[in-house]
Amino acid sequence: MTGLYQIRHVASGRRYIGSAVNVRLRLSYHVWLLRRGGDSIHLSRAWRKYGEAAFALEPLLVCAPADLLWYEQRAIDYYAARKLLLNVSRTAGSPLGYRHSPERRAKIAAGHRGLKHAAETKAKIGDANRRRVWTPEARAKVGAAAKGRLPRDAAGRFAKP
Repeated sequence: MTGLYQIRHVASGRRYIGSAVNVRLRLSYHVWLLRRGGDSIHLSRAWRKYGEAAFALEPLLVCAPADLLWYEQRAIDYYAARKLLLNVSRTAGSPLGYRHSPERRAKIAAGHRGLKHAAETKAKIGDANRRRVWTPEARAKVGAAAKGRLPRDAAGRFAKP
């Protein structure tokens, strides 16, 4: 479902307004972040102060992806004028379709290079993968997706053709 959503503090009526191509997925991501202390600073502080049970997560409007930002800006303006907004930014925006420059991508890649999982983490990942049961359909999908990929060398890097 593409549209607008709100995370509303039930007692005060203050709310965080957002838009997403997949509202259910976006709301679950907000909750995941909030439970870990992250997300919008105003929303995070209210979440910590009043607790998860004090908030309602609600879809507001279903619309076409092209109209998301227009409707989001109208909702932000409406609630900001009534001092009921938890959003930090008063401007609707979206990174949808944004691409980093090649220089920025190289800088991000360099920052990740050399990072390794701890031995304990590797063991947990291995245990989880060993317990996984694959259906024949899932195996076929994974196999089909891997066809045509370049082989990897012993270090995990793509081998040269």
